[in-house]
Amino acid sequence: MRTSNGRDFTATCLDVNFNGVGIETDFTLSVGQRLELFVRKNDGSTVAVPMLVIFRMDKHYGLSALDAYEDILELIPLQA
Repeated sequence: MRTSNGRDFTATCLDVNFNGVGIETDFTLSVGQRLELFVRKNDGSTVAVPMLVIFRMDKHYGLSALDAYEDILELIPLQA
């Protein structure tokens, strides 16, 4: 992930749904902060998805996609 001012950090994805993404990180974020989530797509390419921090509970954050929900859905494994 990357902050809007260019700082890279790592996070663990806990939840993905149509409302956004839940992450956990030791990097401190602020509600309202813009981020880029880098998603590796099924074809091996990487796309940056603009996100917004919508809530914080200690090290757990809720992010809402500002664009490209289909790119976020690449994180969900295909089911048979």
